[in-house]
Amino acid sequence: MANTKGQRGSNATRKLNREPGRDAGKAGSGTGTTKVKHQNGSKIGTVKPTWKSAGTGSGTGAKVVPSKSAKETVQTLPDTTSDEESEAGNRSLNGRVSGSEPEPEWVEPRRKLVPVTETGRNYVSRFAYQVLSFKPRALLYHGFATSEQCDEMVALAKRKKLTPSLTKGQRPGDPQRARTSWGVFLPPKADGSGVVGELERKLAEAIMIPEDHGEEFNVLRYEIGQKYTAHFDDPCRNPGLRESGRMASFLLYLSDVAEGGETCFPCENGDEADSDCDGFAGFKVKPRKGDALLFYTFRPDGTHDEASLHCSCPVVRGEKWVATKWIHEKPVY
Repeated sequence: MANTKGQRGSNATRKLNREPGRDAGKAGSGTGTTKVKHQNGSKIGTVKPTWKSAGTGSGTGAKVVPSKSAKETVQTLPDTTSDEESEAGNRSLNGRVSGSEPEPEWVEPRRKLVPVTETGRNYVSRFAYQVLSFKPRALLYHGFATSEQCDEMVALAKRKKLTPSLTKGQRPGDPQRARTSWGVFLPPKADGSGVVGELERKLAEAIMIPEDHGEEFNVLRYEIGQKYTAHFDDPCRNPGLRESGRMASFLLYLSDVAEGGETCFPCENGDEADSDCDGFAGFKVKPRKGDALLFYTFRPDGTHDEASLHCSCPVVRGEKWVATKWIHEKPVY
């Protein structure tokens, strides 16, 4: 018979192998412990689960007690458990914990870094993002920037002269109809605080596209009633005619908005929308300070994605600040 302990130790991924309460015959009776091992077989910690009875609304989830030699960080996942999952048969350390308990904590094993190139990073990058859609390809980075970084970006924009935002072909002084915000570009070299450059580097790392492919951050201010009607960030539909198209757009929300100001994608389901953001079957992204939205105008094969049509809904209450960066196929500087 194969050595079970050896098999677990050689596994490339850490596992929590336990079926709580099977021998007890009722919910809440599992009292054993589970060893957590790294891929090299060394002990990292011990899981000590405590279970509540189904439907009682009390008790705690599984905890990890690190061994004396472990120096890793304990992470906690948010509770996403539904009421239906509170049945005793669904209680598992590899899935949800019963009732409204959080998922179990675990010890994160230390990983050995590998050599990097001149442009690489000598640390493990971690970006918390949520896939919003594949049509268009859209991601939301939660907490991409700190509140202090957002405030500094707004302060930098206020110290410079904001001017009416323009659309392609529009000249200064022309009436604003489709795009009614005010904005200013922030070059990294003009930023004494270093915040702009820091966010530029972090963005390049998050999307794996070099910094020189992006235009300068365009900080925009939307007041009550101001909007940007449905448009494409790069309208050219013929890849052969593009010199260096805007392949993707990155929107860093610098403020919360009391009401309105959402970024909406009216064609996510193939439907079209009015410019007032009402009555369509697409989806909206509500601005939240520090979050960042990334979406692609072009598909992986370089063709134009019609589902990337988007607009900025009018602000109803409050004020909206956002820093937009357009990412190009080729270097722009």
